[in-house]
Amino acid sequence: MNKITIIAPYSKFAQEFHKVAQGRQAVSYLEGEPLEQFEFDIQVQYDQNILKELKLSGDVIIARGYSAVLLRNQNPDIPVVEVSILPNDIIRCIHECKQRFGARTIVFPGTEGIIAHANYLSALLDVEIELIEMPHTMGKETERAFSKIKAKNFVLIGGRPICKLAEQVGYDYVLIESGYEAMYRALVEAQRIAYFGRKEKEKSQSIHTILNTYVDGIIALDRNNRIIQFNLMAEKMLQQREALVLGQPFEEVFHQEDFCSLCLCNRNFSDELIRYHQNLLVVGKIGVFLENHQVGSVITLQYASRLQEVEGKIRNKINEREHTAQYRFYDILGDSPIMQQTLQAAHRFSATDSSILIVGKSGTGKELFAQSIHNASKRRKCPFLALNCAAIPENLLESELFGYVEGAFTGAVKGGKPGLIELAHRGTLFLDEISELPLNLQGRLLRVLQEKEIRRLGGDKTIRVDIRVISATNRDLLAWVAQGRFREDLYYRLDVLKLELPALRERREDIPILVQRFMESFALKMGVLKASLSAEQLAALQRLPWNGNVRELRNVCERLTVLSQDGDIPQELFLQLIQEKQASTQATPPEQPAKRRNKEISREEVSRLLEQGMSRINIAIALGIDRSTLWRKMKLWQLE
Repeated sequence: MNKITIIAPYSKFAQEFHKVAQGRQAVSYLEGEPLEQFEFDIQVQYDQNILKELKLSGDVIIARGYSAVLLRNQNPDIPVVEVSILPNDIIRCIHECKQRFGARTIVFPGTEGIIAHANYLSALLDVEIELIEMPHTMGKETERAFSKIKAKNFVLIGGRPICKLAEQVGYDYVLIESGYEAMYRALVEAQRIAYFGRKEKEKSQSIHTILNTYVDGIIALDRNNRIIQFNLMAEKMLQQREALVLGQPFEEVFHQEDFCSLCLCNRNFSDELIRYHQNLLVVGKIGVFLENHQVGSVITLQYASRLQEVEGKIRNKINEREHTAQYRFYDILGDSPIMQQTLQAAHRFSATDSSILIVGKSGTGKELFAQSIHNASKRRKCPFLALNCAAIPENLLESELFGYVEGAFTGAVKGGKPGLIELAHRGTLFLDEISELPLNLQGRLLRVLQEKEIRRLGGDKTIRVDIRVISATNRDLLAWVAQGRFREDLYYRLDVLKLELPALRERREDIPILVQRFMESFALKMGVLKASLSAEQLAALQRLPWNGNVRELRNVCERLTVLSQDGDIPQELFLQLIQEKQASTQATPPEQPAKRRNKEISREEVSRLLEQGMSRINIAIALGIDRSTLWRKMKLWQLE
């Protein structure tokens, strides 16, 4: 609701203005805008001493003559619309003078504009008028102006203050009244100012609210580098009150030379580092332009420490998005009876929250099953984290699993780092090649499974965790338990539910399905025609032993897609591939059922096998040791 305050110089003015206001209230102010409702506060008053004491409010003030001048000076924050004296009002007043006082000289005191109207009407109406320019306020100057009247027998025409003064000194007078047209014009102008003033206030309040809820400090300067906006965050950063700095020159508020030089330089910039008192700030500046002319600038302030914190949170969020399981059961291909039985068992396991041990040869898809079980479980909306226990050196594995606090060891990042167990809270932790987990960490993992809590490396705070552990191995863990290489209590904690994955040679009838899917996938990725295999070629693939299982088959399909020509695979290339696979199978030593003790391995044995051209993986298999153990021994013996 817009409020308009009307200061009426006489009672009839108030009554007439009320009628004008009622008629105007029913008129929509702007086409296409909703009907604006206005509240009118009409007060009858002309005495300047009383007006000085009035506490007026509202969006606009309407007044006349001396009152308008006084109120405009007294209320600089509230627009004052003056009810003008129009020629029609003067004519009506002159006509009344003739009727009441005959052909007497009319003395017309007033402002420059009113005198101009009266002077024009004097000749037009054949009336003798003496014009006196009056001051804008009542007082001694007004009395001195009266003393300059030349006419002997005259009638004064003026507003309420003039008429009151004339009455006190015994002059005849006629009150000049405002007509409908003058009131209507003033009201239209007041409504226009109130309407746009309210819109401007709403916009200003919106901007003020936005600035004060912004996490950065904002300072806006005008073309003369005076502060016109200063939000709450800027108050906090710079230890200044908005009420005290608004309207002040920037350099008079802030006295730190390097800070002022940076903020008032004639260039736009971003991400400039500067220390203001005890705070390290990141400062930016951009110019504000209107019609290609700079009319001000905006300075932004950020705590450098907050930027680092935000960067850390973003990294954590990115990590959270990466900690997801991609595969589901429909991604696992296979119609063979043994594969269907395995899938049915995995579906049943996903409905529970028990630990699962997945056993299978390398390349059978252990992680594929682990992800599918997670995505079918009640934990599917929570993190899935995977760790290959053989891929990380023993000295880093503990911090990777359990995390660490700041200062736990040389090189520890500031603030510490959560481990995978902590990050997997409420989700699933997949531990591949669990057999390679060192004995000392097996005990710590057992405690996690028993107590559902961890303690970061170097820390003394206990952190509760709720995780499901799915582990996988291609070893005979019971044999390792018998050899003392794997803790029996941990084994039975992990082996609550066992899922045994069949080797590819145990489900050869699935090979055509797998080949078709792999060929289609690689052809789409490479942008070539899908390679087609003949029945004889598929049969040849089914006869291979596939020691590398599905992973090996996938690699073969990728190679065939690359070698194909317009979708056809040359027979000679296919036969060459088959021969290579058969030769590599014969050259690969069989996997030993149990590993040898580290003390039984000699430098000479490893050197001899290296000289024969065997790969590290095949050497580890031949010697019956872990790959990680072999790599550590080779580094120790300088055989790399």
